[in-house]
Amino acid sequence: MKRPSLSHAALWSMIAVGLFLTACQPWYTRHGFDNEAQLREPQSQAKLVEIVRAGPTGDGYQAALILASADASVTAPIMAPLFEALAQECQYVYHDDEHQGAMTAGCLPLFQAAKRHGASAAPEVAKLNSLAAVLTLGELGRDGRVGVHVVVAALGSPHVMIRGEAADALRKIGYPGPDVMKGLDSLTQVEPDPRVREAAGRSHRTLLAIAETGPVDTTMPNPNKTATAQPYTGGTSGQARPDDIALVIGIEKYRGTLPPSSAALSDARFFADVAENMLGVARRNIILLTDDGATKSSLDAYLSDWLPKNVKPGSRVYFFFAGHGAPDPETGKGYLVPWDADPRFIARQGIEVDAVAAQLQQLGVAQVIMMVDACFSGSGGRSVLAPGTRPLVPVKELKAIATGPTKFALLAAAGANEVTGTTADGKHGLFSYFLFEALQGKADLNQDGDVTLSEIANYLGRHVPDEARRDNREQTPRYQFSSDAVGDLAVVTP
Repeated sequence: MKRPSLSHAALWSMIAVGLFLTACQPWYTRHGFDNEAQLREPQSQAKLVEIVRAGPTGDGYQAALILASADASVTAPIMAPLFEALAQECQYVYHDDEHQGAMTAGCLPLFQAAKRHGASAAPEVAKLNSLAAVLTLGELGRDGRVGVHVVVAALGSPHVMIRGEAADALRKIGYPGPDVMKGLDSLTQVEPDPRVREAAGRSHRTLLAIAETGPVDTTMPNPNKTATAQPYTGGTSGQARPDDIALVIGIEKYRGTLPPSSAALSDARFFADVAENMLGVARRNIILLTDDGATKSSLDAYLSDWLPKNVKPGSRVYFFFAGHGAPDPETGKGYLVPWDADPRFIARQGIEVDAVAAQLQQLGVAQVIMMVDACFSGSGGRSVLAPGTRPLVPVKELKAIATGPTKFALLAAAGANEVTGTTADGKHGLFSYFLFEALQGKADLNQDGDVTLSEIANYLGRHVPDEARRDNREQTPRYQFSSDAVGDLAVVTP
């Protein structure tokens, strides 16, 4: 009896159904695993290693994700394909333009796997694509020294985000070698992007500090031995607070004929460093606007658009301003002076301090801390006034009214009719200098490890007036807390 035959259409239909059913199966069933839980069992690791060894894509990538948290002894034979697989999903995603973006979550398994291998991972990591290599070597810290040449080379990348990440990675690696210092110094001079310049300058200052503490260690770790030394962290001592944001403004050289605001640029840069290393703010959450980058429109954009889109309910927002202040001659209200403002039109071109405070509190975040190293008397220092004018009414003390449940604090450099000054060496504003000392632990009177807002205010109140009198003038910092309880807020927590 002749057997019936299938038509071509029916045959192709069966094949298509088979392929569909195969595609719907979880990847691990193709390798004999019954469920996902089996992948985590120790006896499964040998098979996962072989899957990664067979190729870094497809199932190899899925197996690599599981092995990212495995002990280094398990993955040592497959470091190269393991890192290659994990690097596929380590990318940079832009938000609105080529200057704003962030690495993807796919970088985290790569960092995790590399850290388990320490210094021995660096030679293999250095072979990855530029972005993955730079990010991971930075995460390795001191253990990333073997690949430092790759990071230095990335300072010349045509991609702005790679240049910025490379500059920051060199700070984390903590190796002030001649090539590193030369590369960073060059970047601070020729880099067109202000954020990359700031990152390069921050790293250059950190590495100079390392070099000044003693002889530079030029030895590289043995790539065949897992290093036990902790990565250099740039002096970080504060708890990480990934949801916090710092908007930092420093204007020293103003447009037109306005006099410079002495040392404002160094104060802003230093606060950005303190925010990252002492306050636990993630580097990508620190917005540093300096000189011609701190225009009226730029400040308005960050206050009105960027901050509301990036804060979270539990965020703490820091607002730091170093530059000129100015009074409105008719109302006596205090205004911050952007780079492009004219004191003759300060009510239109300036930024009212009380309005900034209200705007920050309307973000709906947990806490807001404003720090203003400017004065509003119009009598010199970090204060300006239109030529030939004096306020028609007394200059008002800064008193930013609390507008909601947000815990709010304002720390200001001087009283309404006082003039701010700089330290004797001219490197910092007097208020900023003692603020930095306070944040680095000197304000911790009870020695409990926490630095609270009250301790900071007390420290400023003791030291700034005393130092100002040595310069034959009066400068008394002012502070305002939305409630007495805010004074107990720990700003620095080890």
